[in-house]
Amino acid sequence: MEFTLFYKGIIKSGNHNSVENKNDIRQKIHEQLVTLRNYPPLNIRADLFKKSEFPDFHKTVNKYDFFFLVSDKWNMYVELDLKILIPHDYKGFGDIDNKLKTLFDALRPPKDSSELPSSWTPTSTQNPMLCLLEDDDLIFKVNIDTDYLLDTTLTENGEIIIIINVKVKGNSGQIGILDLII
Repeated sequence: MEFTLFYKGIIKSGNHNSVENKNDIRQKIHEQLVTLRNYPPLNIRADLFKKSEFPDFHKTVNKYDFFFLVSDKWNMYVELDLKILIPHDYKGFGDIDNKLKTLFDALRPPKDSSELPSSWTPTSTQNPMLCLLEDDDLIFKVNIDTDYLLDTTLTENGEIIIIINVKVKGNSGQIGILDLII
């Protein structure tokens, strides 16, 4: 299965890496995954994100439900192609490795309550929250291409754009009649 995700916003790194930033990214990815489940092959299983039906794709943190598309229990992994667009006039992007760690952490559910903002409560459309990965160690390959975003009207101060092409891979398998690896 292959699809593209999109993120526009700030990615913090190093000492500025925050739980709030990861959760913001996670929420934006969630919205896209909710849309993705309306398209083949995910749309043929209405019960795909029910913990009673698919406990291997579910985690509960702070009484909130998180589902993920890629599970280690099913020998699945992803390859990511990232296109990072940085505004031409952006100064000090730097520290790309820690920014990538922030992004990768946001693609998975929080490990425990310390990785959720204490003030955060999911909306009715965010419980369950959909994430890409069970854990970021399921990222087996990453290609990164950075370029300047010449139209600075597309972002505000400090924002970047990341286009994330996702390739879900692993052992062929089915969940019921749903082929997850194509």
